Amino acid sequence: MNLLKNSGKIQARGRYKKGCSGNPNGKPRGARNKSTLAAEALLEGSLEKICKKVEEEALNGNMQAAKMILERFLPPRRDRCIEIDPPPMETFEDVFNAIGFIVHAVGKGEIMD
Repeated sequence: MNLLKNSGKIQARGRYKKGCSGNPNGKPRGARNKSTLAAEALLEGSLEKICKKVEEEALNGNMQAAKMILERFLPPRRDRCIEIDPPPMETFEDVFNAIGFIVHAVGKGEIMD
């Protein structure tokens, strides 16, 4: 508890500039914490076997294994562009027609998420 009381006093005296911490560079990008490194070391020898087993289970019909593989290796694309040919927009009423065109295309399944 003394640390919490003292830290306020240190900052009040102006040891650090406002908005700057004692480590302005912070943790480097991509650095992994100790628990992640320990888990990787633990699985290092058997990781390939585990992946093969999950793949085998998926091929044998295990839907949980298939879902795991698809979610990890083929995540849904969110940046996919779609191509549509909306009606020309020259007036304010044309904008409403274009919106109706898009809603209709979504309803028919031509545009999906």
